[in-house]
Amino acid sequence: MAIWQFDCMVIIKDNIGLDIESEEILIWRDSNLLDVFYKKIESILPQEKSWSKERCQYGHIDKTCIELIYYKIKKRFIFKLRLDLRSLSKSDLVKILDMINEINGRILYQGEIYSPDLEILLELLKESDAARFCEDPRGFFENLNKIEDK
Repeated sequence: MAIWQFDCMVIIKDNIGLDIESEEILIWRDSNLLDVFYKKIESILPQEKSWSKERCQYGHIDKTCIELIYYKIKKRFIFKLRLDLRSLSKSDLVKILDMINEINGRILYQGEIYSPDLEILLELLKESDAARFCEDPRGFFENLNKIEDK
């Protein structure tokens, strides 16, 4: 993950009752959702060659991208979302959130689950390390040094 990327996972709403620390919460099993996903994602981000045969990647790895990470078998996967805060447009963000809603997904970020709602995600983006870095790269690293000195 690049420092300018907001990195989160997308989980299926049905997994919300599972232990947040468990890997099982991340696993998607419904192949019908994949059909909807593929139709939607290709209109937002182009498919690109991934560095791994176990990953299906849309968008460039150090920009806004979505990765499907196949989990042991092709019908099970983990959905990773990275948003490039240097260039993310509101229209692309809305399209991504609409797709997440359509496939019954939720956003898992720093141990908390969030609805794929624009206002909620904008608040998370504003408070993220990626946003702090994009706003002031030099200050971001200077503040890291101050934190480590304490």
